[in-house]
Amino acid sequence: MTESSKEVHHAQGWDEIKQGSICWSDLNPTLGHEQHGRRPVLIVSNAEYYKYTKMVKIVAISSSERQASFPLNIPLKDTKTKGYILTDQERAIDPENRNIELIEQAPADILAHVLELISETY
Repeated sequence: MTESSKEVHHAQGWDEIKQGSICWSDLNPTLGHEQHGRRPVLIVSNAEYYKYTKMVKIVAISSSERQASFPLNIPLKDTKTKGYILTDQERAIDPENRNIELIEQAPADILAHVLELISETY
């Protein structure tokens, strides 16, 4: 899949969001131990997934230092977004209704590590 085929184009005129984008998103409502509120998330699905489902798969990002010790959490480095990527918090969301706002792109090595950890859970 080429880089351009990973782009997600949104009908509401948002910036282009693609796999590896770090975005603000409103995750409410939630249940149980799910991350909630408006927070940064990492888009882990590709454009093909969006094309057929109109959804994106995300993992939440937390700024809590408590997350540092959990082995599935990946620290963000060399990004303006600070915190830990919670790879165990993967979920599908409807980007049209979650107030997605692009922040930045995750470094390629971090995205690759996230995708590897997620794939090991299946």
